[in-house]
Amino acid sequence: MNLKRIILLLTVAFSLTAQGQRFNWVRTYTGPDASSGCTNKIVGSCVDSEGNYYFLGECSPYAQLCGVRILPDSIITAPPIYPATVIAKISPQGTLMWHKSIYGPNTGGAYPCALRQLGDTAFMVQTYFGLPYEYYAHNIRNYRDLYYLDTLIPGNNSYPMPLDSVAQEVPTAFITFGYDGHVIEQHFLCVGWQDSTGRILTPRISGMNHIRQDAMHCLHLSSKTFVTDSVGNIYVLRHTQDEYYRDTLHWSIADGSITALKILVDGVHPLYCPTQRSSNLNLQILKFSPHFDSILASTYVFDSTWLQPRAGLVATYGNYDLNMDSRGNLYLGLMYDRVESPLRISGADSLFMDTVGTRISMTIKYNSDLQPLATAQLSFTGSGLLVDADGRTGINAFLQNSHIDETTNSVFLTGGCKWAPAPYRTPTCTLFYNGDTLDLAQCDGFWLRLDMDDLRPLSMGKVRPDSRYEHGGETLWIRTTTQNNRVFGQIIFSGGIVFGDSTLLGQRDNAFLVWGYDGNELFGTNFHHCGSTTLVDSPHVIDSIVYLAGTFDGNSTFGTIAVPTQGATYAYIAKYVDTAFMTPYVIQDTRNTQQINWPQELSIPLSDTPVQLTATSTSGLPVTYTCSDTSIARVEGATLHLLAIGDAMVTASQEGSWQYQPATPVSKPLHVGQTGIKTGSPQRFLVYPNPAHSTVYYSTNELVKSIKVISSQGRTLEIPFNNNQVDISTLPAGVYYFLFVTEKNIHNYKIIKP
Repeated sequence: MNLKRIILLLTVAFSLTAQGQRFNWVRTYTGPDASSGCTNKIVGSCVDSEGNYYFLGECSPYAQLCGVRILPDSIITAPPIYPATVIAKISPQGTLMWHKSIYGPNTGGAYPCALRQLGDTAFMVQTYFGLPYEYYAHNIRNYRDLYYLDTLIPGNNSYPMPLDSVAQEVPTAFITFGYDGHVIEQHFLCVGWQDSTGRILTPRISGMNHIRQDAMHCLHLSSKTFVTDSVGNIYVLRHTQDEYYRDTLHWSIADGSITALKILVDGVHPLYCPTQRSSNLNLQILKFSPHFDSILASTYVFDSTWLQPRAGLVATYGNYDLNMDSRGNLYLGLMYDRVESPLRISGADSLFMDTVGTRISMTIKYNSDLQPLATAQLSFTGSGLLVDADGRTGINAFLQNSHIDETTNSVFLTGGCKWAPAPYRTPTCTLFYNGDTLDLAQCDGFWLRLDMDDLRPLSMGKVRPDSRYEHGGETLWIRTTTQNNRVFGQIIFSGGIVFGDSTLLGQRDNAFLVWGYDGNELFGTNFHHCGSTTLVDSPHVIDSIVYLAGTFDGNSTFGTIAVPTQGATYAYIAKYVDTAFMTPYVIQDTRNTQQINWPQELSIPLSDTPVQLTATSTSGLPVTYTCSDTSIARVEGATLHLLAIGDAMVTASQEGSWQYQPATPVSKPLHVGQTGIKTGSPQRFLVYPNPAHSTVYYSTNELVKSIKVISSQGRTLEIPFNNNQVDISTLPAGVYYFLFVTEKNIHNYKIIKP
């Protein structure tokens, strides 16, 4: 090896060692007027293939991002001060590349909702804000200014949408940006209603005098999230009642029903969508074509016939998450504040939210046409469960985000459970997820790895509280993402938590945690003195880099990087580097083992009376059965139906769960005769199943001396066998000829491996 190559290798090795496990940089933005109702926070972000970080956030109009004012001084007028929206790009070196903002000095501000990446060329943001159109309040004509993406629109200049498009002036905007910050496309959506006579419904809002009764008074979509698919369709999740007007909004309806829900796109394209009574609290998914040209499909989450006004579903709680896999399947995570009766999922008679209680959480899988496919639900039970006079348990089960890893066919759900204060608090409750017990303690945060096909649990990880500290180590917020068989989480906790071999302490701290997919706790570190912060964004991982984002309002330390505060809430973006993240984590099967017990004998006289099979597993999970010859006996569940005289093999199996490994199958010879008594005649050679994926079983009263396997190309293979089993898991798919050599015979069987 030449000297130049040695120097290069040493340089690379030193560089990797120098990077090690450390925070590389931290960038923040804040403003001194957070007490006025402005919150400095990041609500959505993405990373491109080069490691550039893009985010959508809310901020004070006085905020500085990386030391640069987000809004010019000339835009900020006299109080009241409203929140602003900021969109920005930060390079892998921590340099602010560009930023754009939206702010309405007299319109109530601009509120960010969600950000989604569009391949590796662009991203789309969702936000809502007041527009600078004329409006009438108490017969006084006014104009509203708007600072829109670095341009001041004073109400009589260039408008981002037609002047006469809406009267209520609060649209939901979907803006697509190129990675260089230019606007590729933008659309503004509002909602209005008509009754069955075609009359436009006018909302009557307490304290406001609307003079223009002929106008369609529109509101924003009441939507906080969306996703896009590979061809550009946009899926929007919305409330069917506007969140901010729920208690004061009253519709004038001629015949007591609503027949037309109008979605106005850019004020000129009214799109019709079927609707239901507005008094019901529900969620709706709308599927728009690219560019919002049309509505391709829509569905309500819950069947409207099961929802009575102000009953059943009493109130909503604002945690909803929407994700999509490459096949176009949607995964909706939702939490409702209180459910008083079971609720049927719209479009599926067999799917329900069937638990009554406080803050019920569930996940629903839809196909691309918005047909529900599967559900999974979080609920509590336990002998010591306490309830109040209204039937509430005082226990919350909540979901906060989801993530899809198609390399392992997994959906990750992140959330927590929280016991209410005494007298409701009880440590004896058990949390179930679709019938599978989850071992969670009071105030745990957790993630669940589910199978993408049927939403059954595969594994889980936890944030374990340390009961020696105040609140027992309560997890207040948790968000995760995944890469290389690792789960990367960012949490907010209060008190103390135990992670791996360490205890992380803090009155209210942020922490960065890493698990393996098997739930093994790999690494954890916390950022000290985060005060009353209440929000973190999902991490992003690209190779060895993890981007973390959240808020804090006290002096904070990211490793060796100290970030002093000035008494206001800070939003932060931190870059953490660890070269080990580039290597896949080796998943360990840490599940419990189980065994099948089956003392039953199966020498049975032929009759019409079915036989109950009695195998059990030490796990308590249900056992399944198969019969090698369905002409002799047929299995339905645990019932064996006898069909003819003869011999076969019946196998008991237990495939395992997220808590238990699969059990070793147990096979028993079945003899069906006139009397049920086995004669001394030789048992025939039985080989099953066929086709076989991983294991071939055989049964005989002959001694098998060797087994040869010949491929369809004529190659002879040596295959291990033991306990009447042949392991074919390493064989490629194909057709094979098995030669079972005994003392007296050679038995030849053709086996297909799919």
